[in-house]
Amino acid sequence: MITMHRLSYLVLGLLGILITSNLNAQITSDALRFSDTYSISTARGMGTGNALDALGADFSSVSINPAGLAIYRSSEVTLSPIIDFNRTRANFGDELGRDSRTSLALANMGFVFSHRTPNSHIKYVNLGMGINRIASFNQDYSMSGMTTGSRVVSFTEQAQGITPDNLNPFESQLAYDTYLIDNDTSATTYIGSLTEDNITRKTQTVRESGGITEFSISGGLNYKNRLYAGLSLGVNFLRYRSNSDYLEQDTSGNIAFQEMSFREERRVVGTGTNIKFGLIYRINHLFLASLSVHSSTLYGAEETYTTRMHGIVYYNNELQDNSFGSPDGVYPHRLFTPWRASLGLGVILGKKGEKKIGYMGLAVDYINYSNTSFDLKPLDTLGNVTANTNYIRNLNNNVYDLLQPAFRVRFGGAFVIQDIFQIRYGYQLQSSPYRGSVEGVNDQRHRVSLGLGVRTRNFFVDIAYMVTAKEFEYVLYTTEENLRPQQSNINFSGGHILLTIGVRFGGDANL
Repeated sequence: MITMHRLSYLVLGLLGILITSNLNAQITSDALRFSDTYSISTARGMGTGNALDALGADFSSVSINPAGLAIYRSSEVTLSPIIDFNRTRANFGDELGRDSRTSLALANMGFVFSHRTPNSHIKYVNLGMGINRIASFNQDYSMSGMTTGSRVVSFTEQAQGITPDNLNPFESQLAYDTYLIDNDTSATTYIGSLTEDNITRKTQTVRESGGITEFSISGGLNYKNRLYAGLSLGVNFLRYRSNSDYLEQDTSGNIAFQEMSFREERRVVGTGTNIKFGLIYRINHLFLASLSVHSSTLYGAEETYTTRMHGIVYYNNELQDNSFGSPDGVYPHRLFTPWRASLGLGVILGKKGEKKIGYMGLAVDYINYSNTSFDLKPLDTLGNVTANTNYIRNLNNNVYDLLQPAFRVRFGGAFVIQDIFQIRYGYQLQSSPYRGSVEGVNDQRHRVSLGLGVRTRNFFVDIAYMVTAKEFEYVLYTTEENLRPQQSNINFSGGHILLTIGVRFGGDANL
């Protein structure tokens, strides 16, 4: 729904803690961005809509339902490169902006060791270790159009009541130094070079990149080929980067203001840990049922934030053309993502004792995004970080007010031909994670996938394609004077092409 533009800032260290009223909205976006994970790791898993919860025997299981590791009857090694491509369309004013992005990454690298025991009850003990990609932040979007109002007004409002030496060093201080705002008759009263009545051309471009990669160590037990249990310890590596460029221009030639550009750079780096537990129960030779629970992931993260402003304006009948940059803002914090629970059902197609002709899976996830919470890191040995209890309480209350529980339905399967070739299909639907809604914006997320696979006793190669469609709102900036924010509705279409190559050794063929 809402991806708020960063109008706020937070600096920890010698500068102390500095915040503005819009920080909560930006951090709320991070709360959803870093919690909304889904497996994009193996081609078999992605091709079947990641609906293998009750079927298992795929390395993506360690990030979804680790009990799937217990289904393995042979050891294997997998490697999965992936190509991401995204397209966006943004409506702003009376214009339509388009952007696209293509990138290459490593989605999976894993190893499974399967050991058949002589025990009549514990049939197999399996161990797995490797990495799975569980989130991608790669996307670009841009918008441009003629609208009434100006971002200069927000800088002017932010400065009111503050002396020039104590202005926000990331926003209003830069606007003051570039002559976009100036003192009136008082040292703490400011006027801007533009008002809400001015019509200017506004252009916003955003480039985001990064993702979350999970390193997992997992174990699975097969009890009498009837009950399968798995446990996984995950270490998540989070990387996020956002470069935002805002440009505002006068096209009339009748006012002192000429042009203003404002660049924001954000970097978030973090490491988190979690535990996953899962069960699979084989009802009979056709049906299996599953249950899995993911703990909250606790991230220790650090955000850096810098800005730069360039202003061209006539001041006292003299053209001023100036650029100034901010100091480096550093925000060390902790993030707790919500826990999740999943139920699954698997169906094996084919008569008992004969070759399988296919399989299908269905799974439902429950994720309460409103349980996402933040905390500041405690005081360090230099005394540079002091938690603001009231601020953190208000921030987490805001997350709770804006986000809600969501359900994700995953369905998929495969047709098996000659016990070697597989044709796969999948679909995922997620309900809106937002409590509120925006007119004309559908907050549901849809993912459709197709895949092919060739599987022999000792080797397999799979390829899959998945497309994601969603809509969201982007707010360029807000002002107190104008309650209608400068916003754009964005249609996002993203795709992945994933190739998995695997080698098996020892034991029997897996599904």
